[in-house]
Amino acid sequence: MKLFLLMAEKLNFTWIIKKSKDGYGKRYNETVWKGGFVKLLYDNKIDIAFAGIWLNRNNYDFVHLTDPWYQVHIHFLVPRPKPITSFWALTRPFSVTTWILLVLAIFLQSICIFTHAQFNPRYPERFRNFLITFIELTGRLLGSWAPKNMISVKLQLYLWQTMGLILVTAYSSSLAAKLTNSEYENRIDTIKQFLEAKLIWGRKIIPSFTDFIDYEDPYSSQLPNTYKFIKTEEIHENIVKGNLAIIGNFVGSVFFPDDEIYNMDLKNYRMMKEMIGKFYASFVAQPWLISPINGMMLRLRESGIITFHLQDVLRRRAGFNLREVLVEYDGKDGRLRVLTLIPLGAAFFLLLLGLSISTLVFYLELKYKNDSKSIREILRDIDQKRRSYSTTTSKK
Repeated sequence: MKLFLLMAEKLNFTWIIKKSKDGYGKRYNETVWKGGFVKLLYDNKIDIAFAGIWLNRNNYDFVHLTDPWYQVHIHFLVPRPKPITSFWALTRPFSVTTWILLVLAIFLQSICIFTHAQFNPRYPERFRNFLITFIELTGRLLGSWAPKNMISVKLQLYLWQTMGLILVTAYSSSLAAKLTNSEYENRIDTIKQFLEAKLIWGRKIIPSFTDFIDYEDPYSSQLPNTYKFIKTEEIHENIVKGNLAIIGNFVGSVFFPDDEIYNMDLKNYRMMKEMIGKFYASFVAQPWLISPINGMMLRLRESGIITFHLQDVLRRRAGFNLREVLVEYDGKDGRLRVLTLIPLGAAFFLLLLGLSISTLVFYLELKYKNDSKSIREILRDIDQKRRSYSTTTSKK
């Protein structure tokens, strides 16, 4: 608007502003343009138009465009990643490859000791059972099982337990750091990720998709399918749902939405890194105005007035939230969080699983040794023997 007022002053013309309800209008075919100020200028009903007009072939076929005065980048604002808690957070300290190698090492060590135990009588008898061997080596690696009888495999098992101590120490320190820091969803930074997130976008006025969408790109060409005509009163509702992307222009260091957005609605949005398109902004005018306006534009750019006005507009109109959409907050707040049940869920699950298996094994052992008695009678006999043993020991 300020540039237009400068033109009116220097070129000495009076003006009346008309606002087009249809915006730009829309190209119907090669020779017909329907509605908008482009149609008004094409029919000689107005002399000049300005409203973020892009220098492209679509407009150039119908109206005369001045030299560009600034480059505009089109971006989406997308929902910020939300904090998440993973049930399998206990596996995060090690990579998948490390876990696979760790399980493979336990298997190979178990096979090695089990095989030696079959031919070497000096090996403990329990190592002749592969399942017991596997369980004991896993326990030794975790530092939770160290029976005294280690004849013939003492050095081997000592080295095994030493490596287990190093692994457990590394795992514990890494786990503490990861569980007390917030984890976030993956950012939406590309059009492919935008489509995978099933976001929709929309405007009060249906845009001309061919102006900024590359139909030769396999992902960009799918963006029109995610477009939805949205009224002003519906924008906030869709933002609350978290499925709406906000389209707008990135000018200087500030993002300007195409539609009216409340500042509070921008708090949970950030700018997607991959741009949708970029264009040069210009004016459209009747042929007799093109030459003088181009001359003015050249002098305005040379003197730096255009840059000054842009910075002045950004300073006056850009709110805090319009700048904050460029700042990434996920993973950078540096605050620790209190552990909840979900991140530790896998640990509790393993404890319950181990308790269930050990209870089942204990039950089967009791049934195997005493087929004729009930489990209740067996437990009663065990309790009586324990008390009798305690009494005998105290008398001695």
